[in-house]
Amino acid sequence: MVAAITHRRAEFGRQRLAGATPAQVFRPVSVEGVLLVLVGILFGSLASVAAIVPYSFARTGSAVPDESALIYLVIVSIAAVLTMATCLGATRRTIRTPAIRAVGP
Repeated sequence: MVAAITHRRAEFGRQRLAGATPAQVFRPVSVEGVLLVLVGILFGSLASVAAIVPYSFARTGSAVPDESALIYLVIVSIAAVLTMATCLGATRRTIRTPAIRAVGP
């Protein structure tokens, strides 16, 4: 995510030269980050089910693990916070570059 946002430095510079405020640059990146979090949760959950169900069945004879769902929520929350912090932190660092220098070669 950091590499993708850093690669968009010229795009952010052009937006700022056209009159966009930093908040207007952050908004689309925030939406992209939220979509990334949702897709990551969906596919990460599907991948974890593919690993957890056979293991749980072998250990307990049931497809559902004995642990509470709280650990799942903690892991999802940590992943969401880290993803959004990475997106917004990289964007903040990228738009600190003056717009003229960001657009130039």
